[in-house]
Amino acid sequence: MKKIAIISVLVGLSFVGLAYFYSLKSSELIRDNLEYDSIKNTLQENQQIALADEISEIKNGDFISNQFIELSESEYKDVTMFVDQFNNDDRVDPLFSNAVVDLIEKDFSELGFIKSIIGSSIDYGNFSFDYSFLPQLFKEDASLSDLLTLSFLNRYRNSDLLLQTYERYKEDIYHSIPKSLYQKVFVQQINDCLLAYEEIAKKTDKKAFFEDIYFKANSQNLHRKYWKYTFWKRREIEKNDKEIYTILSEIKDHYEKL
Repeated sequence: MKKIAIISVLVGLSFVGLAYFYSLKSSELIRDNLEYDSIKNTLQENQQIALADEISEIKNGDFISNQFIELSESEYKDVTMFVDQFNNDDRVDPLFSNAVVDLIEKDFSELGFIKSIIGSSIDYGNFSFDYSFLPQLFKEDASLSDLLTLSFLNRYRNSDLLLQTYERYKEDIYHSIPKSLYQKVFVQQINDCLLAYEEIAKKTDKKAFFEDIYFKANSQNLHRKYWKYTFWKRREIEKNDKEIYTILSEIKDHYEKL
């Protein structure tokens, strides 16, 4: 019973890891200097094969899920409460979602979780950044994996933890994302955010500036257009804007030197 309970939680999240697998396959093809149009069919075939393999592994009990066999009574209670609240469409208590994330992180590893999220942010149809990735995490009918992903990401609103984690894993992440992949998927987002931060810093009346930005975004439904500005307003409220600017600047410098 305990094994079944935890597997029911993990199966949804295990598919998140597939996205990172796809990004690695894509990176290998790009390293060979092939144009995207010529590799699209190959990429799609790789995705289908990977999905079939993952489904087979899950069915055969040979994936992440089967490693959680024994749970303590408190862990089992947390998982059960989380599953019950999710299945009943209740508001999931962060206490239980965080407890489940702890269990997944213990097995999947913090770095593995981070890499899978990076992979999930890629639009593999157009091989670009997936703008729907973040909004779908906040939907009322968010999936199990989206709910757990958001719980995991919320931890890094803490600026100290964010910087510590970045310093701990940055070399692994740089190694996993070659310059070719960075340029195709992430460079525009990072450059836009950095330029927006610097533009905001020069404003003498930041309150009036953001009032105008939010009015345009809400009245004209142009949230994506102004996202690079509202992103920094949210970071300012969380008091981690300076740390994120530092991290993004370092990432930009790293890839420009390659």
